[in-house]
Amino acid sequence: MAAALPIEPDFALPALHRAPALQTEGDGLRQRRRLGLIVEREWQLEWNALESAERDSLRDHWVDRLGSIRSFTWQPPNVGSAINVRFKNDEFAWSQTAEGYSAQATVVEVV
Repeated sequence: MAAALPIEPDFALPALHRAPALQTEGDGLRQRRRLGLIVEREWQLEWNALESAERDSLRDHWVDRLGSIRSFTWQPPNVGSAINVRFKNDEFAWSQTAEGYSAQATVVEVV
């Protein structure tokens, strides 16, 4: 079973629902067709006022998942059960604020 996200985000905004498509061109014609039947979903996650131990826990989770390679479980808002997701990017950024640390990440559903 995939590891779970160690700290729930303060905000989880649905960033995108995408239906992958392939576009081909030739002889002055352009054609688009869907790649599969699945609609991919992704969310922008944000954590605020993290303590350094919480920031380190998130960073360690990202390292354990090999960035965007390995999936983990997370329950998005308004979804009945946890799903498998992975980090979208190979970067995990945080910044220091007056209240502690803030971090942002985008996750995509693994289907």
